[in-house]
Amino acid sequence: MFYLHEKRRRRVCRAVFLACCLAPTCVSAGWAIVVSLPPYRALHERSLAARLGLEVSIARVTSPRPGDVLYTDVELKDPETHERLAHARLLEIWRDGGLWTVRASQPELNEAGLAALWKRLENELHNQSASDPRIYFEAEEVLLQLSGGARSIQELRGRLERSETGPQAKFSFRLPGAELPRPVELTISRNRQAKPPLTRVDLNTSDAALPCRLLAAAWPAAGRLGPKASLRGSFWVADAPDGWQGGASGEIADIDLASLVNEQFPHHLSGNARLTLDKARVSQARLQEAAGTLSAGPGVVSRSLLAAAEESLHFVRADVGASEDKSSGEELKYEKLALAFNIDARGLAVRSPRHTTTDGSDRTILTDSAGALLDEPAEPIQPVINLVRTLVPQSEVLVPASQETNQLTQFLPIPAVVLKPGTLPEAHKIRVGAPLEK
Repeated sequence: MFYLHEKRRRRVCRAVFLACCLAPTCVSAGWAIVVSLPPYRALHERSLAARLGLEVSIARVTSPRPGDVLYTDVELKDPETHERLAHARLLEIWRDGGLWTVRASQPELNEAGLAALWKRLENELHNQSASDPRIYFEAEEVLLQLSGGARSIQELRGRLERSETGPQAKFSFRLPGAELPRPVELTISRNRQAKPPLTRVDLNTSDAALPCRLLAAAWPAAGRLGPKASLRGSFWVADAPDGWQGGASGEIADIDLASLVNEQFPHHLSGNARLTLDKARVSQARLQEAAGTLSAGPGVVSRSLLAAAEESLHFVRADVGASEDKSSGEELKYEKLALAFNIDARGLAVRSPRHTTTDGSDRTILTDSAGALLDEPAEPIQPVINLVRTLVPQSEVLVPASQETNQLTQFLPIPAVVLKPGTLPEAHKIRVGAPLEK
């Protein structure tokens, strides 16, 4: 039997104690001190900033287990303006093989943050290589600080991965209070097999009413629909070399007509509207075909718009409608606007949703409390440019509608069209009830 002298046994015990107890304790204590120092936290801030292209600040960095990093009070700011874009109470990141997992707790974003992260996502898809790791992101609830008020989304799941055609990002989330079998799904894909490569965005709301303000970061025009506007249905868009293309079917509800019309055109139109699209197709950045219905009201419509609709779109002035006392102002109150439309290569067709082939069909488009104001156009199909003439009726600034004039006017200063209050062309005054006071 092997025998150790007492002195040697003491040395062995001391060595084992130093190797198995004291040394790991010192290493752990030293590492705890290192990770709590500002230089270590600054190292992680610089690493995240380089990855996101944003200014990053972290209150604390810890490592609860090997390969797992936990950030506390993470704040993202614009690197130029230092405006706060996003904040998360906790951000946990770990790697399992080739997959990076990011879990956020109580994240908050504002509209500028949404725009910045959307831009970063586009850059990521453009620069993603086959050797880059896959990324998975999850958050149980995200608070969005929008101009129309705070909104939240739940069960946000995102994945950045590679497909046969190129990199793609997939997101799914649910809206509070919406008990639906499927979540909202958003897919952004980069097709590198196309020449040149193109990016496509697919959105399926799964019958959920998605606030349009959520899309303003990627689609600024969505902000013009009003703070309460929402959409549901299926939509897609791609950036083709000859101009973007896309398609849609669904509906947009709670459209603020005042925000949509009054800020862009010289007429006035207000009310809450609903647009239902049976189909819509865009090619070369132009609407090629669309069919659906539009309903709105109650609200206010300006005389100039009524007159332009008669003259340019050939709507028929109804025999009954606003009384004399209501027709003596610049604007008229209407009760309901309802029309069905179809746009294709033949032109524009507008009719009443209740129109049938029988003689007794209802052809009313616009009504007020006293009855009909406008009936559907006398012409079943007319040029789409008539709609432009209706919205912009001032002939002094009109030019021929052609591809050649479009190429010129997009680079030249263009005057704004403004209709002075109390003034309308003489033809308009005659066709719209009682004369206006000068």
